[in-house]
Amino acid sequence: MTTNAPVTVLHLMGPTCAGKSTILKACVEQRPDVFGVVEVGKMLRAKYGEAYFKGQAAPEHTQDEAWQLYLGGVRDQINQGKRIVLVDGQPRDVRQARAVLQRPHGQDVRCDFLLIHASEEVRERRARETRTGDSLELALQRMRNDYRNCYVAWVELTRRGVVPTMIDTGEESFNLDATVHRIAYVWSAEPSSWAQRPGG
Repeated sequence: MTTNAPVTVLHLMGPTCAGKSTILKACVEQRPDVFGVVEVGKMLRAKYGEAYFKGQAAPEHTQDEAWQLYLGGVRDQINQGKRIVLVDGQPRDVRQARAVLQRPHGQDVRCDFLLIHASEEVRERRARETRTGDSLELALQRMRNDYRNCYVAWVELTRRGVVPTMIDTGEESFNLDATVHRIAYVWSAEPSSWAQRPGG
């Protein structure tokens, strides 16, 4: 796949309720011309329903379909001219981590990784504030299970030379707008007028 402008596929990794979706939404709202989004988990849950996943973030029986949705979603966003494609929750396991590092989108497309972190206490509080009943129970199960998935994928990336970049959304100093500016500055060939805006 060839592109006319520098493109980065930025994988936002982290457990349920860490803040990935909040950051994705803010990026697209502030700069829809620059940011594209691929939400594989959301697509799978819309297709099958949450109960299908049995509280797991990355069940084995969805791995191949998740990978194909990931590849197709990234391709669509690049074809739409997005310069930063934000991927929610991928890679999901060691196999996918290795595959992403093989540059499946083409040699001219940069792949990078951002770990979105929040403490277990913060994540559980967020889950209880936004969900009830069965939805809450499934979210709490995913929160426990996907922490392991994220950990093993991140260890594999680190083994292969990926330098960790982490944002803690549970810190009092966390600022959503500043985070959007930081992402645009670090991972995009943005015009200097954007990169130098306050918070960048």
